[in-house]
Amino acid sequence: DTMPEVPVNQRVLYEPCSNCLLPPTLKRIAVTFTATIAPDLDANCVVFDNKGKGLEVLSFARPMSKDMHVNHQDRRSDSYAYNQSFTMDLDKMDGRTFALSFVLSSFHDNLSSLAQLRVRLGQQYQRGIEMLEKDVFVYVFPNIGDGASRKLAMKSSSLVVANLYRNTAEGTWTFRTEN
Repeated sequence: DTMPEVPVNQRVLYEPCSNCLLPPTLKRIAVTFTATIAPDLDANCVVFDNKGKGLEVLSFARPMSKDMHVNHQDRRSDSYAYNQSFTMDLDKMDGRTFALSFVLSSFHDNLSSLAQLRVRLGQQYQRGIEMLEKDVFVYVFPNIGDGASRKLAMKSSSLVVANLYRNTAEGTWTFRTEN
């Protein structure tokens, strides 16, 4: 019931992650999205095979993948206006799963009011009956409604935030934030 051994080179990153190779010791992870100010947002996970064909879309309306190893959670929080996550058992997911794209969407508004969007990748581990998380990667996006991106945000109701890719030959995964 202790935290799994973490490689020495694994550290918490607080910067954009263009292609972050996840250590093979990471088996169960959570990708969490939070924001201090947000329109009515929904987190979606689009699952693709290695040919780019969409296999399924997970969201609040369909929170569990067919293989039962990707799960959407709406986490309530006093600290954030918005807090949703996806948990994944990387070594148990359907072998056809090659990539997962994480998309935030607003059905009622554009994204111009979105502030302090944060993506967090955490390692999950069991201690007794508790499921705990250790940060592996945290990135706070520049405010989408500020500066040059404001014009785009006024027109946009969806944003691809991050992607997770399977490295089939090595049996590892790569995480990437989209700026």
